Amino acid sequence: MQNVELDVEELGENCLVDFYCPVTGQKIMGEGESGFSPATAFVYSDGVGSDSFSHLADEYKQFTNGIGVGDDIPADDDFFDNFCAAVDKDDAQGSLVLFVLNFEGTACGTISMNIYICIDMAYSAKAEIGA
Repeated sequence: MQNVELDVEELGENCLVDFYCPVTGQKIMGEGESGFSPATAFVYSDGVGSDSFSHLADEYKQFTNGIGVGDDIPADDDFFDNFCAAVDKDDAQGSLVLFVLNFEGTACGTISMNIYICIDMAYSAKAEIGA
């Protein structure tokens, strides 16, 4: 799984930045109407509030040890690193790209937040062959 780090200078009103799927062009996150592209493997956030998935495609649920969308994940746990390692090991085609949106700001002190958006760049080809 390839990682692409993106430093976000400024977040929108609801702590969101517009992010579009590079495969389908569908808005995954941002102000206004958005939804998850069928090429989205998972969306995970940490740093503000609780760590959790906001989207998790069915084929990746096997790597979560029963943790699902919206479930709180202990911040001191290595859960996400272990999850990514398992997904990476399973990514035989090398078609997954993990976009890491990094944000640091100030609100009664320094805060940092990461949003991880994983896209299957081979989604179109898989959809055509029915995989």
